[in-house]
Amino acid sequence: MARAYQNAKQYTKSRRTYLTSIRSFVESKDKVSEAIAYLRLIEVSKAIGDKKTIARSFTQLDTLAESEDLPERIITWKNELQLTK
Repeated sequence: MARAYQNAKQYTKSRRTYLTSIRSFVESKDKVSEAIAYLRLIEVSKAIGDKKTIARSFTQLDTLAESEDLPERIITWKNELQLTK
């Protein structure tokens, strides 16, 4: 649902839904899905200029990358997003 809101440029709803998803992924210990949700949240936050959420999300991603062996595609995506701050 969050992705659908994002595609429809309904960024506030998308942001809220990604945050809910992240909580669920944390509870279920699904680190890869959590990382993807943070990446999407960063995209949405950039669209609405929410620098605080962007910074917090990158911090969370860094923590995930340290504690978990994330797929290379996620690391690459994160690095690309950092370049387009």
